[in-house]
Amino acid sequence: MKRTGQVISFLCVVLLGTLAATRAEEATPFLDEAETAAKAKLAKSLTMHASFDKGLDADFSRGDKTCFVQQGKELVQAKPNDEVKVVADAGRFGGALHFPKKGATRPSFKDRGVIGYNAKSWSCTVSAWLRLDPDKDLEPGYCDPIQIIGDDNKKGYIFCEWSKDETPRYFRYAIRPLFNIWNPDNKPWGDIPFEKRPMVQVAKAPFSREKWTHVAFTVENINDKTNKPLGKLFINGKL
Repeated sequence: MKRTGQVISFLCVVLLGTLAATRAEEATPFLDEAETAAKAKLAKSLTMHASFDKGLDADFSRGDKTCFVQQGKELVQAKPNDEVKVVADAGRFGGALHFPKKGATRPSFKDRGVIGYNAKSWSCTVSAWLRLDPDKDLEPGYCDPIQIIGDDNKKGYIFCEWSKDETPRYFRYAIRPLFNIWNPDNKPWGDIPFEKRPMVQVAKAPFSREKWTHVAFTVENINDKTNKPLGKLFINGKL
């Protein structure tokens, strides 16, 4: 009986394995189709991608792919220098930008196509990978890894930042609408209580020199008079 039980158990495993393989073969075309559809949907939604594999310019953009820096009132094409370096194979998936010290070089991309902006109802998601220890690697003062801004910051802008003086530094995401809406008394940003600033604040974000941290934020229903505007910050996939 013992041997028979072993044979039956083995046959059951073989049959179950065969059945599972058959089901997997049947499911494969549907999974492939779903993956293709998901990639097509993502490609249709993508407005810009900058891998920094080969330089500062974007790999793809629905606006201008050129990376710029501001000199006075002019935008000129950005080039790597002592403040911003393009390092091959140093990134999460390929190349990366390395900022070895605090400086005035701020790589920028222009045109509303870069973020798919429109004046009626605008939503988008911005994604970036970062690797650093903010308390050891950043010099004093604010540090904004990402900003979305027009020609007049009083008309509204969006940013992620590390705070100026706290230890450990806070990581923040803010959507500032028209200046007179969020700051009618014209107070300095540092004088406004945290709870009254248009932002979310993370006291101990998981940034590290040893690993990459994924940051993504959304802006939703901006300029939409029928839906409530909203912003969300995700760090390593967590809201």
